[in-house]
Amino acid sequence: SGNETLAVYINDIPEADRKILLGELVINDSKTQIIQKSQFTGDLLGTIRGSGNTEIKNLILGKSRAHYITANSNIPLSYVLRLNQNPNLKLESKAAILNLSGTEAMKGKLNFDSYISYDLDTAFMQGSSHGNLSGLEIQETLNCFTEFRNLISGIFEISDYHIYFQGANAKQISKSLKANGAIEIRDGSLYILQSITKYKDLAAIIIKNGDALTEKIGGQFVSLKTNFNFKEGDLYTDKVALQTTNYLNINGAGVVKASQALEYDVFMDVTGLRQIPVKIRGTIKKPKIYPDIKALGQEQTKQLVNTALGLGLGMLQQYAEQNTKTTNGATTTSTQTKIDKKKLKDLGNQLLKGLILEPKPPSAETAPTTTNTSNGV
Repeated sequence: SGNETLAVYINDIPEADRKILLGELVINDSKTQIIQKSQFTGDLLGTIRGSGNTEIKNLILGKSRAHYITANSNIPLSYVLRLNQNPNLKLESKAAILNLSGTEAMKGKLNFDSYISYDLDTAFMQGSSHGNLSGLEIQETLNCFTEFRNLISGIFEISDYHIYFQGANAKQISKSLKANGAIEIRDGSLYILQSITKYKDLAAIIIKNGDALTEKIGGQFVSLKTNFNFKEGDLYTDKVALQTTNYLNINGAGVVKASQALEYDVFMDVTGLRQIPVKIRGTIKKPKIYPDIKALGQEQTKQLVNTALGLGLGMLQQYAEQNTKTTNGATTTSTQTKIDKKKLKDLGNQLLKGLILEPKPPSAETAPTTTNTSNGV
C-alpha cells in the first residue's frame, strides 16, 4: 500500500506520443498540467487497486489558437492495474465535472461518468461515457473543432448522452466512435432559415402574405431540439423541432452524412395553413431546399402551380420586353414563328430554379449572432 503523486506537463511529452495519447485536438501549451494523486493497495507483481483524484489544469482543445476551448477539472478516479497474466489497466470515474471556457467569454460545464479499459501489451483501449453538457455556444464550438463557420449560433445543451469507443490509437478511436443523446439550442440563428426568407417565391407558397411574416422571422429561432445518433461518421437526427415565432415551426428528421451530404425531410407548420412538406438535399455548404411535390395536397399543389405560373409569366413578359424595339419614338415588337429553343430551355431552367433554394453560408462579416448571451451555468 502507499500514496503516489504524478505530475506531467504535456509539453514534456514527445509530440508523436502526445498525439497518440491525447489526439490531434489538444494544443501544446507550457501551462497545461495533469496531476494524479492516489492511494493504492496490492501486490506490485500481481494486482494493484487505487483511488484518488486527477487534476487537469489549462488543457487547451481545438484545431488552432484562433479558436479554442480551455478545460479545467478535478476528476475522481479509481483504477485496477493487473501486472501478471494479460496485463491491463481499468479506470473508472463517477460524478466528474469538467469546466470549459472559450475565447469569447463562453463558459460551459460537462458532468459525466466514464469507464476505460486499456491493454498494456497491445495498447488497445475501449471505453464509454455518459452525462450532460451545458452552457456552450455552438458556433464558437464548431469553430474550434471543425472547418464549418457561421452556420448556426445559440447556446446549446446535450442531455443524457452516451459515447462508446475503442482502438489502439486516436485515429482508430475516432473511427469507432458512436454516440447518442438529445440536443437543444436556444435563442439562436440558422443560416438556412435566414436564406429562405430571401426567396419570395417559395415563401409565398409556405406563408400567405409571406413578405410581412418572413421579415419578422429572419434567421432567428427560439429553440431547436432533436435526438441524435452518431455512428460510422454519419449523424442521424429525429424528432427535429425548430420553433421560430408564433407563425412558423419546422419538424422532421434526417441525416448528415460523413461526406457532408444532407438528407432531410421536414414539415413547415404555419399558423392558419396546412403543413408544407420540404426536402433539404445537397451538402452542408451547398444545400438545396425545395417543396416535396409528391407529398403536397391538392390545394397546396394549386398554390404551387399558381406561383410557378406567375413566375413563368413574369419571365415571359421580360423576354417579350427584351424583343421589343423602339425606333424614332415608335415601338415595334418582333414576331418570330420559330422559337429559340435555347432561350426556351433557359427559361424553363430559371422557372425550376425559382422553386429551389440554394443558400450559401454567410461570410464572417455577416455571421449569425446569438441574441441571448446567458449560458445558464
